[in-house]
Amino acid sequence: MRFAPLVGTDRTRVEARQVSALGARSWFVVLAAAAGCGNGCASGTPGLDAGIDPPVADAGTDAQVDAGLDVRVDAGSADAARADAPDAATADAEEAGDAASPADAGRPGIMVVATYLGGISSFTLDASGAPRPAGTALDADAQFYAVTASPSGSFVYAADFRGRVYGYRVSRDDGTLAPVPSSPLVIGGQAITAAIDPQGRVLYVGNSGNSSLYVFSIDGTTGALTAVDDSPFALGAVPAGIAFHPTAALAFISSAAQSAAGGGGIHVFDIDPVSARPGGEIAGSPFLPTLLGGALVMHPSGKFLYDSAFGVHSYAVAPSGALAELAESPHPGAASDNSAIDIAVDPSGHHLFASSNSLGTVTGYGVDGTTGAFIGVGGSPFEAGQMPYSVAVDRAGRFLYVGNDDADQVSVFPIDPTTGALGLAITGSPFVVHGLQPEIVLIGP
Repeated sequence: MRFAPLVGTDRTRVEARQVSALGARSWFVVLAAAAGCGNGCASGTPGLDAGIDPPVADAGTDAQVDAGLDVRVDAGSADAARADAPDAATADAEEAGDAASPADAGRPGIMVVATYLGGISSFTLDASGAPRPAGTALDADAQFYAVTASPSGSFVYAADFRGRVYGYRVSRDDGTLAPVPSSPLVIGGQAITAAIDPQGRVLYVGNSGNSSLYVFSIDGTTGALTAVDDSPFALGAVPAGIAFHPTAALAFISSAAQSAAGGGGIHVFDIDPVSARPGGEIAGSPFLPTLLGGALVMHPSGKFLYDSAFGVHSYAVAPSGALAELAESPHPGAASDNSAIDIAVDPSGHHLFASSNSLGTVTGYGVDGTTGAFIGVGGSPFEAGQMPYSVAVDRAGRFLYVGNDDADQVSVFPIDPTTGALGLAITGSPFVVHGLQPEIVLIGP
């Protein structure tokens, strides 16, 4: 279980236990593992070990958050931006060199897992879906809460609860990791969620310490991060999950309600079709203001959005980005930390999986691609090992990876492509990953 500070003076914190969730998918596995070690752990970050502060992101301090920032734009300019988004975004990604290449087909896949206090590690996955270590863990003292990968799989970034953002270059040939220039960046507060836009241009990081959104442009060659103008952006609520629309210029950020009267919900932003910088919230945003945060996952079609705040909430997404909760939502299944990636949709969009930390199960659903309605899966919920924290599906839709909280393990299950039912765990599962609460992201092949 992850420890989150309740009260703090200087560097002293009163800790409280939380429950969390893991996400997994890919043929390489990058694991940021919480090994549970204390001050004696090697950090893998020379600047920190020597008592030197890492580089600080420009415009990245709490004092630079403008609580009165008005980020709304008129509907006409927002509609124009959405209409231009796909072509402009694709061109930008190709120029940056971060677009997927046909050469990826000959490379192994990658799974990235971020955990609390154990560092980040990588594994190659063999044809059976089993992970094989690829190098040693880095930054073992980091308190990773989230990890995300660029579309090409060339870079991964992890959000550290201590207010840092780490970046790594991924070798697509053997899965090993190396820090990108100026990593880690210090932003202050508590970085708890992260996502990269579909074209690999920007990294969004949610900060619970100052209820804000930090946005960085990504150098497509080196992976180095640069804060965009006006970052950070005030949200007015604690962020939990981030998702981008696959084709439209829209970003979705969930936040936790401050009381029964609201104050949270899902913020929907228009984003610049070229730079992916957030513009303004669309009319009606935030939606569902009493929602208690939760991870966000977008359906591959862009027609539906899912949130894991104490159950699986499903929403229809209008062309404008407006959200409408579907009938019978929420559905049982998701139950983990507020920001844990405890829901996953397979690449075809036909099946959704949600983990329940307390029940030790994964619930599977079929998804009607037209209406978004959920369909029961025979045998669901499925036993998923000790305290399933997060889930992820590989790119081929063949395997479900489950991060097991407090067990230092990842369990792997085959998926029936027709029914979505999970088979028995593969040979050798669960696999030791030397870290608590693995958050997994998968890359390629």
